[in-house]
Amino acid sequence: MTAHFHFVTAQDVDAAQEIHAPRATVKAIVQELAAATGVTADQITGKSRKAEIVRVRQIVCFIARQKGMTYQQIGRVLNRDHTTIVAAVKREAARRHSTIHSPSCSES
Repeated sequence: MTAHFHFVTAQDVDAAQEIHAPRATVKAIVQELAAATGVTADQITGKSRKAEIVRVRQIVCFIARQKGMTYQQIGRVLNRDHTTIVAAVKREAARRHSTIHSPSCSES
């Protein structure tokens, strides 16, 4: 079994922002992001600390939190402690903030 990895691109992040899970659950968000990024649901909920998988996991946390799920609910599905989820949400929020406010994104 060979795993196909690719680093999360700007297009993946854009696709993640378009997620409209019919019934907002962490599992549905995981499935949607897995389909959008090529990282499997098992990898997202697994123990891997590879950057591309961690980034997708952080996006799942961020979206799930925006959809009103608690840190504990997200952590249960992702097999992580709620404090890990808090950190992931903060990292993704900061990443999005820095992307929005980067000089390359400003109007001339």
